[in-house]
Amino acid sequence: MSPDSWELQQNFPLTDFSTMERRRTQVLLMESRIQRFYKASNFSTDWSITTEKWCLPMLFPDCNIHFLKYTQELQQTVFKFNNIEAMPVRPQPAADRSSHSNYELDSHCHHSKLSYNLAIYGMPNSMAWASGTDVINDLLAKPFYKQQEPLRLDHTEFRTHFTWQLATVGGSPATVILELVYASAKDRLFGRSPTEVTLSMRLFANSTQLAINHAEGLIEYLRYDAPSRFSTVAEVCAAFFVSVIVAVLFGFAYKRYACGHCCARKADQGDVEMDDIHLYQCVDQPAFFRCPNVL
Repeated sequence: MSPDSWELQQNFPLTDFSTMERRRTQVLLMESRIQRFYKASNFSTDWSITTEKWCLPMLFPDCNIHFLKYTQELQQTVFKFNNIEAMPVRPQPAADRSSHSNYELDSHCHHSKLSYNLAIYGMPNSMAWASGTDVINDLLAKPFYKQQEPLRLDHTEFRTHFTWQLATVGGSPATVILELVYASAKDRLFGRSPTEVTLSMRLFANSTQLAINHAEGLIEYLRYDAPSRFSTVAEVCAAFFVSVIVAVLFGFAYKRYACGHCCARKADQGDVEMDDIHLYQCVDQPAFFRCPNVL
């Protein structure tokens, strides 16, 4: 994410993507829903995105507080810190390494947290990571970890991305990403049931509140609208009515989610977490946030 950009995320039911045929049906359905209100300038598929999550069990017993991610196809290492209040100093990349860093605010209906990410590129593989922290310290300007502390591979995620580029959503360029996460490369290859399905809406830097309203409304529409096609006059009239309703949803979306006002609606399967939308903001400095009232 670039500075001051936004990303909204929501999970989808796994059963909708449990087979290769169902996955194809859902992607085509999402394509048709997007085209009802927006013209996608580009559609692309990244079939193979393989991400490893590494933990430091002796230094950080809770792996969710701090961990490392390695994406094989990008040759990218990400240092992820979810408890920056306890960080008196932050690691800095070595001078000869291509990198970028940012703070990220995750605003949720029930909580918010501020994280720090440092991405370093040009790491051919992670084969040597099992030898310990000395390998990781070599990526940094100064050693950040104790020497010879163990690194443990927690798990590997095998992802596929379907991406739509939209010229404007509420006046801002946007990207819609449907991400499917699989437990193995074979499950991904044969389209077996994924372990997680997430729809993301990414807005470029300096997006307006109107753009955030529209983005949240579009996610709601893609997640909950019933599939249909409009061909007759009656169906066209029905489509117009639906579009008016969706426009109203766009208008109320930001008040319900982006600034921490939770929606009382339950998820389809009674899973509250499934129904919650996460709002991420990428910031250069965490001194000011647009939604400080998130609990």
